Parts: sequence; structure tokens; C-alpha cells
Amino acid sequence: MLTSTPSSRILVDVPCRVCQDHSSGKHYGIFSCDGCAGFFKRSIRRHRHYLCKNKGNTEEGRCTVDKTHRNQCRACRLRKCVEIGMNKDAVQHERGPRNSTRNRLHSSSHPTIFPHSTNLYMFEMESKLGLPLMPILPLFPLSPLDASLPSTSDHFDLPGTAAKLFFQVSYDYRILLPLSLSLSLSQISSLCSAWPTLFLLQAIETNSLPREIIVREAEKTGEGQDIISTMQKLTDLDLDETEIKMLKLITLHR
Repeated sequence: MLTSTPSSRILVDVPCRVCQDHSSGKHYGIFSCDGCAGFFKRSIRRHRHYLCKNKGNTEEGRCTVDKTHRNQCRACRLRKCVEIGMNKDAVQHERGPRNSTRNRLHSSSHPTIFPHSTNLYMFEMESKLGLPLMPILPLFPLSPLDASLPSTSDHFDLPGTAAKLFFQVSYDYRILLPLSLSLSLSQISSLCSAWPTLFLLQAIETNSLPREIIVREAEKTGEGQDIISTMQKLTDLDLDETEIKMLKLITLHR
């Protein structure tokens, strides 16, 4: 089976076939760097459908994907991964956590919306920091909302998407802190303070606010350049799901 083997070994003479950076070995059947291999893995596992940043013009689907520009258009980066032969099936059939780890996580009396890998990471961080990071979720179903928001429609519903993001962030907030029947004034204050950051992180995690939509709205109102700049910086970091969850926790606890 062709799988990915993360390694710190850099093959200076063997370039990544996606972005031409130094590769770290074969990932999903193709020589690639850890960054492109990780991006491909997350995209396939989450069934991502990205929009080209040049959607609607003559450059659509033709964005440059190299070491410098690889984070600028996810659609073209994923397309290139597929075109050069990265194996989607290898991602889907990768071995999961060991049975002992899986059983330990499943035995928890409080189910969560976090994937098992995130649960394990949270458990380790909780032990090191002495902080209650693991979310408690005894009353809610696994996921009340579909986290994958459609981003390919020609008739993008910005108010509807913003409303859905609001409920997702609010739901995440209730599980990132111990569940209670009502929010205290300090919790309400912290949520209000953290809201802009949480909103942007949620938008990036669900890929629900395409950059061209934000730019279009900014041009209409003459505002929003700060949001565009911040979202671009966060997008360039190419954060995975665990890293975004941790940033949300840091935002709420700071």
C-alpha cells in the first residue's frame, strides 16, 4: 500500500513534484515535501472542494504552484497533486491509531466532536499544562451542523454563510469550556472579545468564505482589507484541524 511516511530527512537532490521544494521521500506514491503531502492528506480526508482564486477569469485553474506560491490557491495545488499521481486511496486506507489508543479514547464518558488524533493531542496538552482542555459534551449529538459549507455556488449566500458560521462558533464555544446551563458574565465577555478571531478561524477551517467573495464585498463597502489580510496570513500557515482547534482554545483562554 502506498502511504505517507513523515520524515525529517530532506532529499536535497529530489524535488517535490508538486511545488519543487526539497522532498522528504515518497508520500502516497510520489516524491513530495511534507507540506504538500500533509495538504493532500487533509484535503482528501475532509473531502474538500476548493475554489480557484482566479475563478471566473481566463487564469482559472492555471495558478502557479511552486515553493513560493503553493499556499495561494488550494484548488490548483490539489489539482496538481492529483495530476502528478498522488494516490487518494492510500489516504483513505492509511492505518489509524493503535487499538490501545483507540479503546482509551472510545472509553471516555464524554463524546466530543474532535477527531481521535486531536483528542489524544488534547489529552497530552492537558497533562502538560494542567488545564482542562478536553471538551465536555454530555447532552449534544456528535455534530449539530454540517461543517462543510458549499463554496462552489455561483449564488453565494454571504449572510446565510455568516449566520451558519456564527452558530458553529457558538457551538464550539460551549464545548470548549465546561458545559453549564447558562454563561457567566466573564464567559460572555471572553466570547465577545474572541469572536472576530474565532469567526475567521472557523471560516478557514470549513473553507466557507472564498477570498474572492470577501474581496468583492470589501470593494462594495470600502471596508474589509484588514480581514482579507488576516485571512490570507492564516491561510498561508496551512493549519491543520488540530492546530486550528488549539488556536481557538488559546483565543478563549488568553
